[in-house]
Amino acid sequence: MAAERAGRPDSVAEREAIARSLSATRERVERAALTTRDTVAMAKRSYGTGSLYVARDARGRETWYGRWQAPGGGKANRRLGPKRQPGSREGLTGVQAERELRRRMDADAVVVARGAQRTIAEAGVEYVDHLEHVMERKRTTIQDYRG
Repeated sequence: MAAERAGRPDSVAEREAIARSLSATRERVERAALTTRDTVAMAKRSYGTGSLYVARDARGRETWYGRWQAPGGGKANRRLGPKRQPGSREGLTGVQAERELRRRMDADAVVVARGAQRTIAEAGVEYVDHLEHVMERKRTTIQDYRG
């Protein structure tokens, strides 16, 4: 008799607890599926080339997005345009989205000319001027920065 009961719930209360646990897990999985963004995975790209992905909004519209390393640090994440649906003429194809990603990355790149380089002292003077005239800091704060 004991061999038959091994591994089985002993009471109705235990069976109900297991059933509640299973239904709660099922609900969590369903809720997670509803709240996650519907994205399409793309192939791995070379370093420095950014990433391209498609996201679907609540209305079911698909949009191309690009993400890349921003020049000032951090990540830039930009909407590139709607994804072209099969048989349609509106929206971007994958190749067009790739081209738009390259264009946006190039537009965000900051190029410093050799003649525009400055010393630490010059940068410090410009920063204090910015604090004084643009940020309108108090006179004592400006004196502290100059010190």
